[in-house]
Amino acid sequence: MSSTTLPMLALTALLALVGALVIAASVAAAMLAGRRARRAVSEARSLASVLDKTLGSLDALDLWWLRIDADDRVIAANSPTRMDAPPSSEVVGKPLLELLPESTHQALEVQLGRARSEDRLTGFEFAHGDSLYASLHISPMGEECVVLIRDLSAKKLKEARLLATKERYALAAQGANDGLWDWNLVTGEIYWSWMFRRMLGDESLEPTREAWFDRVHPDDRDGFIASLDAHIAGDGGSFSHEHRIQQGEGWAWVLARGMAVRNADGKANRLAGSLTDLTNRRVVQVTAEKASLLEHATRAVDIGIGVVHASGDLDNPSPTLLRIAAPWGIDAWWSVARARSPKAARRCTSCKRPERVGSVRIEIETPDGTPRVHEIRWTGHAHEVFQEAGAHIVMINDVTESALAERSLRSLNVELAAARDAALEASRLKSAFLANMSHELRTPLNHIVGYAELVDEALDDLDDAQTRRDVARILESGRELTQIVGRLLDLSRLEAEGMTAEQKPTHLAPLIEETVGDIDARGNTVNIQVSADLIATTDGPKLGILLRQIVDNATKFTTNGVVEISARRAPERVIITISDTGIGMPPEVVSRLFKGYFQADISHTREYDGTGLGLVLAHGIARVLSAELHVESTPGEGSVFSVAL
Repeated sequence: MSSTTLPMLALTALLALVGALVIAASVAAAMLAGRRARRAVSEARSLASVLDKTLGSLDALDLWWLRIDADDRVIAANSPTRMDAPPSSEVVGKPLLELLPESTHQALEVQLGRARSEDRLTGFEFAHGDSLYASLHISPMGEECVVLIRDLSAKKLKEARLLATKERYALAAQGANDGLWDWNLVTGEIYWSWMFRRMLGDESLEPTREAWFDRVHPDDRDGFIASLDAHIAGDGGSFSHEHRIQQGEGWAWVLARGMAVRNADGKANRLAGSLTDLTNRRVVQVTAEKASLLEHATRAVDIGIGVVHASGDLDNPSPTLLRIAAPWGIDAWWSVARARSPKAARRCTSCKRPERVGSVRIEIETPDGTPRVHEIRWTGHAHEVFQEAGAHIVMINDVTESALAERSLRSLNVELAAARDAALEASRLKSAFLANMSHELRTPLNHIVGYAELVDEALDDLDDAQTRRDVARILESGRELTQIVGRLLDLSRLEAEGMTAEQKPTHLAPLIEETVGDIDARGNTVNIQVSADLIATTDGPKLGILLRQIVDNATKFTTNGVVEISARRAPERVIITISDTGIGMPPEVVSRLFKGYFQADISHTREYDGTGLGLVLAHGIARVLSAELHVESTPGEGSVFSVAL
């Protein structure tokens, strides 16, 4: 045996020994794992057996216990008497999903997978219908799982009731305009609600005793503090005190109320209460008195009043309103009146809710067929009277008689308007006829005047005074008739709107001299004072007709006096003035001077002849020329006419 053989044999033996040890260790490990697995299964079965045995003791609880296998089928379950669950005999062997509401299936599958994969407790809460709110928890046990379902409906109901109570108290405090405060007398800390801060007039105030007491009116502060201190000292009962507090630049009446919380020794360690704004209460009292006075006052004028709530229902109808609605009954009458009232036309500036305003008249027949007309007036929201948002006050009165009178008046006005239009149309047709007949009227008159002038000239060589006087009368009458017809025709053209003006620069001096040169002065002195270079933009011929009417009128009503015609330039216009020293006119005559066919002297024995058409024609032509015609007159002293071009 060589020297190398022994080491090799030793190595081989060592390897064999190691292999044997590994094999022995593997066998031992396998045996140990088997024992552990058998022990785990045994423990799981023992636990399941223990759980199954305790199911009966859970029946009296609001807890549903289910054990499911790897296929999610129920192996065991309890029969809870306080839950709406089937007995265990009916659920064993069924899939778990069949026993729970469909709304939970998706969440249930997700949580089962998570419980098995992560080997941890999972769960969720769910609601079913209006009466069940429950929690579901899954606990993995190897391939099996334990599902626990607890009914939380009673708990949720208590929580909801508690929340509703808190909300109700908060709403009641807010609706009553109450501010809440809580004062820890040991630490000195004070809590103020938002409404309390608002009632103090400064929402940024820090809640301290000094900040509160300093805002109490100086005249009320000592009494308030004394009453509060007496209650803290232990005078029994509750604390209550009315006083004024500062709000902005004014003062508001409030009622402070509270009660102390005391320890076993009777010492107050906490004080809580509320602050109520009394302003609205006082306003309501005053408003109620005013409403009573309003009903008393409206009864005298037969106006009924009522309250319309936000729902649209009519309430508190006054005696007058009940009498107005008596033929139908107040409910039947209001159903008609409400339907025919205007809808909300705007939003209230105070509460931002829709409100009705304005008035409406409704016509409604009584059961016996008699028509009545009622006027309903909506006054918008009555916040100063009612705490209810959206309430209105309506006022109703029976206006049947006045409505019928208005209808009759409207009908009469229609008839009068038709008659007026017919008269105006007849006048227009007359004026149009006369305007169209101007040639036929003027031609014969011109012939009469012309031939009379020829005859007058032929008699110059004859000594026949009587014939000359007769011809002179014919000539004078013809000329007067020609002038009257000319005025009538010009007026007809004005009334028929057939006269227009051609505005152009016009020298006034030659126009005025030509216009008044042939007017009969009737023993008066006629003076013309017009600058030769004075020019106005106007219609010369029509201005001449206007001035002729005024000057002729001035000479007619002036005897052995002076008639003066002048013109001057004013800013943006030229003013022509005709003044006389005649009989003048009182104010009542001046006010009617430019009305058709009116004369200052209308007696049967008037001294001055005339048709009263001259100044009417002058006034009409002034309108055509866009000129202003003005007159001032004093009885016995004369008149002054001015034409502003």
